[in-house]
Parts: sequence; structure tokens; C-alpha cells
Amino acid sequence: MITRKLLLILLVLVAVNASAQTNFSFSPEKPKPGDIITITYEPAGDIANTIKPVEAAVYQSTSKGNKADDLVLAKIAKKYSATIQTDTGANFVYIGFSADKKFDNNYNSGYWIQLYDHGKERKGSNYNLAIFYLYMGSSVGVERNNEKAFAAIEKEITLYPENKKVYADNYFRLLKTVKKDDA
Repeated sequence: MITRKLLLILLVLVAVNASAQTNFSFSPEKPKPGDIITITYEPAGDIANTIKPVEAAVYQSTSKGNKADDLVLAKIAKKYSATIQTDTGANFVYIGFSADKKFDNNYNSGYWIQLYDHGKERKGSNYNLAIFYLYMGSSVGVERNNEKAFAAIEKEITLYPENKKVYADNYFRLLKTVKKDDA
């Protein structure tokens, strides 16, 4: 009897997790700078089942700073779709979905896309993901998360060790915050 209950609970958790992952998708799977990305989104979180119009903004992180644009959404049944023309200098894209001044922050993970070069995340992409979790995410309803930021900056340094000095200030500040004993 206990085994059946545990199995039922496990199946419910898997179903909930699977449905949470399907409200946002994009193609191509590993977009490159300059690519056109097609996204599909179904409102969730604070704006699930909203009767207010859903709005979106897209932000692209480039070597010259961030670019922001409104994103034109096309509604098909309960889902929305849009295309994003990425900048040739971009390495990271994030999107904010809102309705009636409320954001869907994807359970505080946000909606973001890393751009690729030669099969791996483009240089600076993971660093911009870290900055997203530290600062930029607040513009789309995502709360600051030092642990996610630290994991992203560590990955950036692993992929591109030649830039370790460039990211040293943020890395050590996060290290002192997240892993006090290691610092």
C-alpha cells in the first residue's frame, strides 16, 4: 500500500515537472549570433489564465551593452509565438513576459537563451547569465540568486579560462557569499 502511494506521488511530481517545462520553447536548439530564433510561450505563474493582453520584451547582451526591444507576440489558441532576430554581436538573450504589470518569472529562473559558437556557449554568455541572476533579471520579475549566478560564472571561467581576470571581482564576491569556507 505504501509503495502504491509513493509511486502515485512520484508520478504526480513527474507530471507537474513535465508540464512546467513545456510552457516555453525555442528553435533552433543551439542558436548562433545573427540567427532568427522562434519562440513559443504559454502563460504561467502569475499571469496564467489571464484575460489581460500578454506583452513581451526581449533583451540582448552584446559586447557594446544591452539592447531592449518589444517583442510582437502572435496568439494561437492558448500559446504565443514570436521571432527574435539576434544581433551578430550578441551572446545572451532574455525575455520578459507580463500582463497587467505582473511578470511570469518562470519560478524565479526567468526565460533566457544562450547563443553558441562552435558547439559551446559563446564567450561571455555564461557571464551574462550570472549578471542576469544578479541584476538584469529584476527587470523581468526575477529575484536575485547568488547561487545560480556563481554556478554560471564558474562555468564561464571553465569554458574560457583566459578571461578569469576579467571576471575576478564578481567571482570572488560571489565566492565569499555562496561558499564562505572556500573563500
